[in-house]
Amino acid sequence: MDLEKTIEFILENQAKTSAQVGEVSAQMGQLTAYVSQLQSLVGRIAQQQLELTQHMNEFQQGISAAFVALAEAQRHTDERMDALVAVVDDLVRRRPPQQ
Repeated sequence: MDLEKTIEFILENQAKTSAQVGEVSAQMGQLTAYVSQLQSLVGRIAQQQLELTQHMNEFQQGISAAFVALAEAQRHTDERMDALVAVVDDLVRRRPPQQ
């Protein structure tokens, strides 16, 4: 009798274990698919980050060039303003005093 109960117990446990192994195997399959999707997403994000960095560098170069051009234009404006101030100053100094 004890032998039959032991065999029955072993068979029941083996059946439960087999069912659990099946569930774990299915879950592993799902996890493998999720990891594959994540790898794909991370790859796409990395590529987009590289592209964004390249665009930012190009933008920074454009901004730097624009600042150089603006500084040059400002220098010319300052020179013209200095010339205008000198002309106006000369005109004011030559004018006879008002009575």
